[in-house]
Amino acid sequence: MLFRPPWRKIEDIGEYAETLGFEEESYLDLFQAVMELDKKYRVPVLLFYYERYSTAEIASILKMPEKTVSTRLFRAKAKLKNYLKEE
Repeated sequence: MLFRPPWRKIEDIGEYAETLGFEEESYLDLFQAVMELDKKYRVPVLLFYYERYSTAEIASILKMPEKTVSTRLFRAKAKLKNYLKEE
């Protein structure tokens, strides 16, 4: 699987979504919502849910406590839930 760092600007979000295997409209909507998150939430979400890293691995990569990673994942899920309810 190709991993493009989420902090790098992505020109074509559809192309990146296809790289990750998203083809259905509902998955594309979710992916679009993830990409609209602030960087501090987006990066852990991409690493955890799309790249399948553990919270301990993400903490090591991002040089932050594991609890911070867990908190950001929790808050990101809440933001995504609200975003998708609005649509």
